[in-house]
Amino acid sequence: MEHLPATYVSPGPPPDLATSLARMLERPPWMRPHPALVDANAVIEDVLRRCRGPFTAMTFLPTRGFITLLAPTHVHGEVGEHLPRVAAMSGCSMELAMHVWETVYLPLIRFVDIPAADLDDGRVRAVDGGDGDDTPFARLSLLMAPSVALTRDRHLTSAGIGDPDWLQTLLILGDLAELESTIWGGSRLLVLCAYLPVAGVANLGRQIMRSELALAFVLGLAVGTGLFLRPQLRAAASATRERLGPAVGVAIEATSRGFEHSKQTEAALHSRLVAVDAPPTAEMDTARLLAEQDQPRSSADIHAHLQQCGYGITLTGTRTMLRNHPSFVAVSGRGFQLGRYFAVAA
Repeated sequence: MEHLPATYVSPGPPPDLATSLARMLERPPWMRPHPALVDANAVIEDVLRRCRGPFTAMTFLPTRGFITLLAPTHVHGEVGEHLPRVAAMSGCSMELAMHVWETVYLPLIRFVDIPAADLDDGRVRAVDGGDGDDTPFARLSLLMAPSVALTRDRHLTSAGIGDPDWLQTLLILGDLAELESTIWGGSRLLVLCAYLPVAGVANLGRQIMRSELALAFVLGLAVGTGLFLRPQLRAAASATRERLGPAVGVAIEATSRGFEHSKQTEAALHSRLVAVDAPPTAEMDTARLLAEQDQPRSSADIHAHLQQCGYGITLTGTRTMLRNHPSFVAVSGRGFQLGRYFAVAA
């Protein structure tokens, strides 16, 4: 398995304006979800909260595409084992709790197999020394680093994996996703207002330049219109500015506020993230890529992504990594995905 440092290099000349615009418009925040790891204790707590109300942050954010919920495979069994007992102790119907778990939460969580030995990190060794059952969660949090780990388990939090106040972490993550949406929407409006008129005029100009007769006709029409309709043109230009001005001003103000608030929110979230000091590996970048996808990706697509990240990995090496790493699941005829969903019991 190849572990190569991620040296991000430019794949070629900077993209032109049209390419940059297309990339920005095709990747809104709800198509770039943040990975959020959930432990059994956090899931059980949230299931009981959902039993008392119509929604929770843990279920709302993934349904809107802002986060991807991930869990080590053993979490599925732990929730099924302990949820009925905890529900009964809290006065909640065991049948209702299991129904909510199976119909609301299971379709939202990807369960990931973690190799016995992957990243060598002191936090993993500390968790190993306390409760070996928590080791897969620690390893998954490092594979997805920088990641959000939602757990109250003291063996994990004391080792620096997660924050005991995991709900606050989730709410901060939701605020950041909302701010990113505001910035994306405002930026898109500004770019469209600036780019589309220019692009339209440029394209019209290219069409006209192909014909001398058309060019002469347009020039004559423009001169005549300017002479006879000068007052009307000025009035139309003023009216256009009056209509567009407020919208553009609101977009600029909202985008500016969004940038400022996002900095503060990112700072608040940063102290709660699970991060690694070592350079990322090909496995880590592949895991993050697949966590953002709701459909499998082919090995060729994954290889192209790794090359853009600066890895000197071959297509054969990429396929070997995907086949050998248990976190990456082959979907027949469709490529690879991160983890798998458990089927809801009939």
